[in-house]
Amino acid sequence: ANGNRTGFGAELSTVAIQSNNLGQHSRTIAHLFFEHRITLNSLSLTPGFALSHFSDVDTFFYPGLDIGYAINNASKLTFNTGYTYRVPTYTDLYYNGPQAIGNADLKPEKALSHELAYRHASSNWSIEAAVFQRNSENLIDYVEVTPADPKWLASNVQEVSTFGGELISSFSFAIGKQKQQLTLSYAYVEDDYTKTVVSRYALNALKHNVNVQWTKNFSPRWSSTTSYRHASRALGGNYQVVNAQLAYTTGDWSIQLQGRNLFNAEYAENLIPMPKGHGVISLQHSF
Repeated sequence: ANGNRTGFGAELSTVAIQSNNLGQHSRTIAHLFFEHRITLNSLSLTPGFALSHFSDVDTFFYPGLDIGYAINNASKLTFNTGYTYRVPTYTDLYYNGPQAIGNADLKPEKALSHELAYRHASSNWSIEAAVFQRNSENLIDYVEVTPADPKWLASNVQEVSTFGGELISSFSFAIGKQKQQLTLSYAYVEDDYTKTVVSRYALNALKHNVNVQWTKNFSPRWSSTTSYRHASRALGGNYQVVNAQLAYTTGDWSIQLQGRNLFNAEYAENLIPMPKGHGVISLQHSF
């Protein structure tokens, strides 16, 4: 089928903050976006743009393009490219704490991103694979002030090229009358910095991330989920985490018994140490 569709919208908002640490600030934000979708048989093209104005920063114009091609009823190829932006938060600009310092001279972060993806879905199997590239300018991160200073300073890491890919596949099957689902995923990220910095977040991102999850339905009411994760960071260090869950559902109620980090792996997320092995009991009601 052939056809086209146009979408547009606008948004106006004001944000204000009064803080003993961050100070008193306000900004007015205006957004305008427009896109036009053209469909021709199995091919679709969607060019568009976004225009954003931040009263205390600047005005930004970012175009983009989405392309989709339906190989058949179950498979599709997609490609998208476009500019993105991120203005500094008030924390990035003004925070002054025992471990981090804001920087009022920060510039907005902007990037040009591309992604190519393939998706296939059938009644009992699905797979999604994607590769992407992101070229960033003025990436906002926290860098080491001096080796002797424990504080991190919010800074613009000049140019960073990121390449990566991800693969996720899910397979549903049955053993006897028991329904099963197995999901596997893998993600890879590689950052290339134009200059060497000691970075708090971006430079030590997860380079390899493997996840395996197995869900088993013993009956309409009883189910279990077991998951395994292996992750390694760009600067070295890796960890493995195993979780397990048993759930009982009846009507609108569900009770879950969870065992997390069963083998006491030592790891951190966003510099925050995660708890070692522990259990959680939760009760859920849907209405």
